[in-house]
Amino acid sequence: MITEKDTIKCEAIFNDEHTHRFLWKRVWNKDKPLACVITLNPCMADTIITDTTTFLIVNNVANLEKYGGV
Repeated sequence: MITEKDTIKCEAIFNDEHTHRFLWKRVWNKDKPLACVITLNPCMADTIITDTTTFLIVNNVANLEKYGGV
């Protein structure tokens, strides 16, 4: 049996009212560059809750294997 353990660092920056998100970041490998993804209508995903679009972005960037985060 093989056990894999990883740590993913998450960060989200919102305005004071928590109505606008300015940054959403997830990093799984700090030694690789981050991919910048600009979305037209981002949801309110935070460090715990992930919507479908954010989930798909993270999974597809991770599959590229040349980036360490989004």
